Amino acid sequence: MEKLAGENEKEIRDLVKNHPNVSETAIAIINFIEGKPGTSIDLLERLASDRRASVRRLVAAHPSTPAKVLEKLTQDTDPNVPPQAANNPNATSTVLEFFAEFLVKQHQLVSRSNQAMYERSAVQLLRHSKIAPKVLENLLQMNKM
Repeated sequence: MEKLAGENEKEIRDLVKNHPNVSETAIAIINFIEGKPGTSIDLLERLASDRRASVRRLVAAHPSTPAKVLEKLTQDTDPNVPPQAANNPNATSTVLEFFAEFLVKQHQLVSRSNQAMYERSAVQLLRHSKIAPKVLENLLQMNKM
């Protein structure tokens, strides 16, 4: 039931919600997916490891996600999760450092014609108030390519 509670299709979530044996955790997951307030830190930590990138993106963007979870999400394999984590209001300088490493790595992996997106993200990161010298060092690697 809890796995189905995190599905994108509202019809599936509604079936889970109305099932007679639905757990409180499944209801909490549905509320989280639907953007309702009150998601616990424990649930956010658990959902940060969900197999679905769409769920991990929601966790990365959630305003209550703690920095430790954001650090993990900046190293996510889905390229859309790390930017969400870096843009979270709880992002620390460590989160930004991990995101800079992600940007440099992705910049190296793509063709020249696709590098501009990562370069724009790097420029945005430079404007962040919590940026540390280590982040600047990481981003300088992009110029060497």
